Amino acid sequence: MKMKLIFGVVLLVVVLISGCGGESQNTLQKNYKIGYNGLTLVVDEQRSPSVVYQDRPFSLAMTIYNRAGYEAKNVRVSLGSYDQTFLSVPNSQQQFPLIEARSAFTDDNGGRADLLFNGKILGLHGSEERRENYRLYVSYDSKIEFAPTICVNTAPYSVFDSGCSMPAKPVSFSGQGASLAITSMEEIVVGAENPELELRLHLEDRGQGQIKSMKLGQARLGNVPLACQFRNMINNADSGVSFKKDQREGDVICTATLSEKYSYDTPLFVELSYNYEFSVVRQVTIKK
Repeated sequence: MKMKLIFGVVLLVVVLISGCGGESQNTLQKNYKIGYNGLTLVVDEQRSPSVVYQDRPFSLAMTIYNRAGYEAKNVRVSLGSYDQTFLSVPNSQQQFPLIEARSAFTDDNGGRADLLFNGKILGLHGSEERRENYRLYVSYDSKIEFAPTICVNTAPYSVFDSGCSMPAKPVSFSGQGASLAITSMEEIVVGAENPELELRLHLEDRGQGQIKSMKLGQARLGNVPLACQFRNMINNADSGVSFKKDQREGDVICTATLSEKYSYDTPLFVELSYNYEFSVVRQVTIKK
């Protein structure tokens, strides 16, 4: 009887340890670099009343979450677009050097930074009530990494060589965990003697704001460097590019000369850095 009891306790401990280990492993293996996530502002409504009174303090408390799969750097939050004769906020801009990425070591909201704007409600100039709009402006720097495994086949004809098959049409992707996303890729092989691989990457802004500028970082096919160029874009003064006016999409063309005469799978890596801006409109009602 005693041996049965001991055996039962040991079995229960093993089951509990196995269950906990499996859950932790699944959490660590979750891919956070997928989808179209970015920075989000969440206002603490209890500490940020929408109805205020003249000659009283003004308070706006909030948290900015980084729900993207990459760090957000040089984060700047500004309070503006309000009538300063009714509302005074001496420190109307706050900055954070870095907000960490969403990962297995954060909660589902990702990295966070808390901020507080303090000021004063001024007089109503004889009015009984006024609704005053204001806007919160957010800007930050971040990046995306596009890293699929692709098939390369330099043969001039579709010959089966027991390797892999290149896709005959563009392949779609569901984002890389940021506002900027590569949403499709097309593979083209040009030439026969010295074949060149051309990768046509389609970019889109899937966030709530606007990409102000973007630049190419590392780009390689396996260990082979890729030569990449933006197409259908506007060149900026900072050596970056942006989408054309009223457009939220464009293209990147990457090329490499290939020497292999057979099909094979190989990792692709393309890195893009970008500066992003968005804004949120709020309103406060001022009473006498």
